[in-house]
Amino acid sequence: MEQFSKPTFVIGTGRSGLTPLMDLIAYHPDLSWPSQYNNKFPNKFYLSYLSRSVDLPLFNSKFKFLRSKFKFLNFVPRHSESYDLWNSLFNGFRRPFRDLYDFDVTNITKNKFRKAVQLIMKYHGKDLFIA
Repeated sequence: MEQFSKPTFVIGTGRSGLTPLMDLIAYHPDLSWPSQYNNKFPNKFYLSYLSRSVDLPLFNSKFKFLRSKFKFLNFVPRHSESYDLWNSLFNGFRRPFRDLYDFDVTNITKNKFRKAVQLIMKYHGKDLFIA
């Protein structure tokens, strides 16, 4: 797997329809993404391996969107906004509620983000990342 140079982060305001859009984009077969498991267990990047299951024929695109009708399908990995994951890598990402500036992001923080994205991509088995 090649080292990534430019991961894609899609940013939008609340209630703008970004979550449904990301749910559609994230399931592209070439993209890796943080799942609800990465969010719940921020330092266990190997759980991204579970995200490979969405590429199996059993979990085709129709199946992925039936979660709202069948709650037992919630175990299937899905794209997550992963605020807890990002906050574990950069204290201040989520709180305090203020604008972040370039000087807020140190080289240590950049390296933590890069390592996290690389590990998610590695375990998900994909060369592209979106969050």
